[in-house]
Amino acid sequence: MDDFNNNTPSGNEQQNTPESTGNFQSAPEAGNDAQRANSGSPYNGGYQPNNGYPYSNGGGDGSVYSAIGAAFTGITGMSFLIFNLLCAPCFAAMGAIKREMNSRKWFWFAIGYECGFAYVISLIVNQIGNLFAGKVNVIGLIFAIALIALIIYMLVRPYKESTKLEKDVKVGANA
Repeated sequence: MDDFNNNTPSGNEQQNTPESTGNFQSAPEAGNDAQRANSGSPYNGGYQPNNGYPYSNGGGDGSVYSAIGAAFTGITGMSFLIFNLLCAPCFAAMGAIKREMNSRKWFWFAIGYECGFAYVISLIVNQIGNLFAGKVNVIGLIFAIALIALIIYMLVRPYKESTKLEKDVKVGANA
């Protein structure tokens, strides 16, 4: 079985070597290495893996990866990943949420809540991470600390309905 990225010939295929094509030529001495590498000929230093197709391994010249690397630091990358993990799911899952909620109002509330919660958590991670890295944004840090305080308050606040009983209950055997 022949592997897709395997360059070795199998069966009746002829190997494309300088000896088999009759076009053997040595690498030219004139020009610099960059000119020889960019000429595209597999016999003068410009050989690409995977049968000479330059973009078959993905990435191309790397401009996309270098642009992403320039835009994201480790902290912003982590907060971006956290946002994507917590934000609204795919359209199929959103359709299931809409069907289960059976109300447009609650559906949009659920989607908005998920996106808002994801933004708040990623903002907190980004601002606290930048605080430790020495890149403090004072206004963002104030919002992050206020949101942390709000989250902690919402977690530990007393549940008011649990202390108020609306129905009279008679205790005893004759109840």
